[in-house]
Amino acid sequence: MKYEKCLNCKQLGIDCDGPNFLAMDAIELGQWCDEKRKTIPGMTYDRIEAETGISKTAVYNFLKGKHPDCRLETIRPIVKLLIGGKWDDNPCGSVTNTEKAAYEDRIKELEKLLEYEIRWRDEKLKHLESTNASMQILVTNTNTRYTKDKDFLREQIRNRNKAVTVLSVCLGVCLLVIIGALVIDRINPEIGFFWLRSWLGGTGNGFLQKFLG
Repeated sequence: MKYEKCLNCKQLGIDCDGPNFLAMDAIELGQWCDEKRKTIPGMTYDRIEAETGISKTAVYNFLKGKHPDCRLETIRPIVKLLIGGKWDDNPCGSVTNTEKAAYEDRIKELEKLLEYEIRWRDEKLKHLESTNASMQILVTNTNTRYTKDKDFLREQIRNRNKAVTVLSVCLGVCLLVIIGALVIDRINPEIGFFWLRSWLGGTGNGFLQKFLG
């Protein structure tokens, strides 16, 4: 039977109006339509009669090949119903060998282009990953150096603070000693931390009296 592969074609009735039915004789066309009917759930002779207006007898005779000279207007509504009821001038989508070869060449070109784009993408990703790794190493080294510099500065600040504290304590002690010596000399000039009464021209053999003769 011609066009047997079209019976289960998923495009039939959607974007394809079916095979070249005129290439089949009436009996073969009726057999094809009957096989197509069996693939459609609920497509009975009564339903075909109801939807096409063709008598059930005529429908049965055509599908079973009882009348090889069925009129075209008897066949046409039945075929149209079984195909899908559209017939929007969509010929069979099957392509010729030449068209198929052209499509295959185009597909190969697109595949090569896709492979090139994928290869370019992979190389770009590798470059970005390498750059990212280098940047991460740079950031890590920079952070390490910054941490070391920060720790060094903190240590210098601590040492300076220690030195300032020690010097402040020493200065305070010196000031206390000086103030204490001044107070003691003020109370008792005879001790002579900073001056002696005799050197300042006091009673007795003062320094100024000795110097002046």
